[in-house]
Amino acid sequence: MTTITEVIAASSDDGFVREEHYYGSFSSSAFTSTNDEMKVGYEDDSMGLEKYFWSFLRFTTIDIAQGATISSAKIQMKYSGFESNSVGESVSISAEDVDDASAPTNGSEVIDATLTSASVSWTIPSMSSGTYYDSSDITTVIQEIINRPSWAANNDINIILHNSSTGGNWYARWWSHNKGASHASKLVVEYSTSSPSAVPMALNTYQQLRKP
Repeated sequence: MTTITEVIAASSDDGFVREEHYYGSFSSSAFTSTNDEMKVGYEDDSMGLEKYFWSFLRFTTIDIAQGATISSAKIQMKYSGFESNSVGESVSISAEDVDDASAPTNGSEVIDATLTSASVSWTIPSMSSGTYYDSSDITTVIQEIINRPSWAANNDINIILHNSSTGGNWYARWWSHNKGASHASKLVVEYSTSSPSAVPMALNTYQQLRKP
């Protein structure tokens, strides 16, 4: 069994999108990869304007061979210390369903991305500022990407988080790479690869090899 830990390596590899709807219809989206924080949640202003927050985390050079067996996987994110009513709310975690993910450059590349059929719900715990917290296990999400026929070792994976609660106003925040490398999110994956089975030597071949 092998364990790898990948850390967000550049400011362009994490961030969030604010998606706005006015009376149920899409209005606009705002994208940032330069903020010190990532944000997931939902807000409304009681005047018909709703805001949905999506976060993305792109992990690069994932050194796992195609078809490897994933036994565990999780994201570790450092809580920034600013939140509103998020404890007990749920975040859905998926991945962009591509072989080698590029860093998003606009909102549509996050909210309109084709996602893995596998997704995992993570219930937000009570958190303390400056502490890393583990997400729910996302083995199924990572396995779906690794099983893609054209996946190759050292490709990149883009993890996307979005609100899956139906409650009122809430949001949770974590530090991004822009806060500093020591605050960056991590992807921890444990996996194994199959070794070729030994082929039994035929008896007559063995006997031939034993002849002087």
